Amino acid sequence: MRTIGEKIKQARLDHGMTQMQLAERCNPRLADSAIRKYESGRVIPKQAMLERIAHAMGMSGLELTHYNDERTLEILREKFENIVTPEMENAAAEDQVKTAQINDDVHTEYTGNRYDVFAITSNCLDELASQLKARVPQK
Repeated sequence: MRTIGEKIKQARLDHGMTQMQLAERCNPRLADSAIRKYESGRVIPKQAMLERIAHAMGMSGLELTHYNDERTLEILREKFENIVTPEMENAAAEDQVKTAQINDDVHTEYTGNRYDVFAITSNCLDELASQLKARVPQK
């Protein structure tokens, strides 16, 4: 499994951005030295920072965490295939702060420069799905 720094770098390059361009697109703006530190693995970004970096590239923090991790993405697609509706997506978009808090709680465990994302993501997805289902009126 690749480190989160390697995934940030690969996603940035795939989106045709320099470190400075990515830093400028983050809201609020980051120093390009912060992007360098994350990509090199010298600093491991917290979930809220991953979300900011991911959104600057037009993706979610979860997508960035699993960027080019095909087997994990396949499992995530299978999990979400039958539970995510447009109403649920809208509810999630309106409640990004709560989602980020859940991700922060679940995603803070890591080993060295590698996140133990597989087990952590499963718990996060179950919690997120549960909360989203509770917010959408049943038909």
